[in-house]
Amino acid sequence: MKKSDENVVSVLHINDAVSPGGSLVVMNTLINATAQVQLRQEAVVALAPKNLDIDLAPNSYNILRSKYGYPEHGELISKIENKNKYSRMVYLAIFEAKKIFFNAVYLCKLLIIIRRGNFDIVHIHSTTLPILACIISKTPFIYHLHGAINAHNSKTSLFMISRASAIIAISKFIAKTAVDHGLKKQQIRILPNPLRTIPVPASLTCNFIKPNNILIGHFGRIVTWKGQLEFIRAFAISQQTLPNLTAIIVGEVTDRNDSYLKKLIQTTIELKIDKSVYFIGYKENIHDYYNI
Repeated sequence: MKKSDENVVSVLHINDAVSPGGSLVVMNTLINATAQVQLRQEAVVALAPKNLDIDLAPNSYNILRSKYGYPEHGELISKIENKNKYSRMVYLAIFEAKKIFFNAVYLCKLLIIIRRGNFDIVHIHSTTLPILACIISKTPFIYHLHGAINAHNSKTSLFMISRASAIIAISKFIAKTAVDHGLKKQQIRILPNPLRTIPVPASLTCNFIKPNNILIGHFGRIVTWKGQLEFIRAFAISQQTLPNLTAIIVGEVTDRNDSYLKKLIQTTIELKIDKSVYFIGYKENIHDYYNI
C-alpha cells in the first residue's frame, strides 16, 4: 500500500445509496467507531448529509450520484423477471455497458478524488462502478456486500467484485450466495452489522394491538429484495393455523417502488388478510415499534 503518512492509513468509503438505509448506517458507524485509530477517512456519498437521517462523521464528503445505479437496476429486474435466462443475461449485459458509458464523467471525478487523496485503500459499499476507478488508479479496495448475490448480478459485476483485496459479507447467508456464484471463499470475511445502544422504548397504544393477538413485524424499506411479498404469503399460511395473528409492515417506499407497494396491498386483499396486515409507513421511533 502507498502510505500518505508513515503512521496513518488513509481510507476512502464509497456509497451510492440514494435513500437512507442500512449501508449508510453501517458506513457511518464504522467511521465513528474507528475515529480514535490512526486513520484518515473520507467518504463519497450520493445524498447530501442534510438529506440523511444519520449523523455522518465530519469528514470531507463529495456528493456524487451515478447514473444507472441500484434503483434503475431494481426497475430493470422487475421488468425482466418473467423472461427466460438468456434474455435476462442480454438485458443485464446491456445495462452494465450503459452504466459504464453514461458514467464516464462520474468515473473521472472518482479517479481525481482517489488520486488527489492518495488513499491506501477504498472501501466500496455494494456498488460496482467505483471498482473501475480503483483498477485504473491501481488502488486496493475492499468490497462490502450488504445484500445477497443472485442471478440478477451480471457476470461483469461478479468479475469486478472478484478483483477485491477482500470481500466483507454481513452474514453467513450473504457469504454463501457469493461463493455459490463463483466468488472465492478465501476472499470473504463475515462482519455482522453493528448494533446501536438505544434508550428504553416507549409504550405505544395502536389500533393493531389487540387482546390475545400475536403481533408479528416486518421492518425495512418497501423494496422487492426486502421480502415483504414473501412475508405476506407466509403470514397468510400461518394465519390458517393461528387465526389470532396480526402483522405490521414498517417502512417507506423508496427507489421508485410504488408499484411494489400496490402489489403488496393487492396481495393482502386477494389472500383475505387485509384486515390483519397493517402498512404503517416510515417511523422515526422505530425502537418503540420493535418493543411492541
